[in-house]
Amino acid sequence: MAKRRQKKSLKKLIDEAAREADKRVTSLGSPLVEELQQLVWHEDEIVIFSPDLVDLPSKVYKRMASGLKRRGFQVKKLKAIELRNDRLISVNRYLVGGKGVAEEAEVFAKMNNLSVILSI
Repeated sequence: MAKRRQKKSLKKLIDEAAREADKRVTSLGSPLVEELQQLVWHEDEIVIFSPDLVDLPSKVYKRMASGLKRRGFQVKKLKAIELRNDRLISVNRYLVGGKGVAEEAEVFAKMNNLSVILSI
């Protein structure tokens, strides 16, 4: 009669999967990171396309959202890729359009030590 394999407990399966995941290399190499830093936005960067169009990261938008909506700015939610700790992460970014939004974003960036990228 054939021997029956013993079933593993769920905890053992999870622990084994975690050990295997720790062995995998998931970060990007330094040459690739340097190239990507010039291609993707970072979580602390506000991008100004024109005096009436700004790209905000989600953490900035969440802090400014009520004021932007109250003043009637148009907001468009976008999926984007950001570089965090040598990893590419899918995040939400927000395109905000309206008269004077660039000035407001610059003031917010200065108050919160964020970098501003002029892409005009």
